[in-house]
Amino acid sequence: MSYTILGVDLAKENSDQSVLSMGFSNTTLDEMKELWSIGEEYPLSNHLRRKYNLKDNDKLIISAIYKLGDDFVYMNMLIKS
Repeated sequence: MSYTILGVDLAKENSDQSVLSMGFSNTTLDEMKELWSIGEEYPLSNHLRRKYNLKDNDKLIISAIYKLGDDFVYMNMLIKS
């Protein structure tokens, strides 16, 4: 399974509504739901944290897992400080 970070929707400062969206290829929605659960924390490498200007103490919490008719399964994560 490989993934692509599709974008980061940064909310205003001091808000917990920033979202990171990822697209996963070579997987199905059922497989993703077996591996991940809504509410789980997802760790990112330090390289990706720096690339997207996230702090070390930021937590990425899975908020949605879905498919939109193509070959990707998508996962959205809230960025909580």
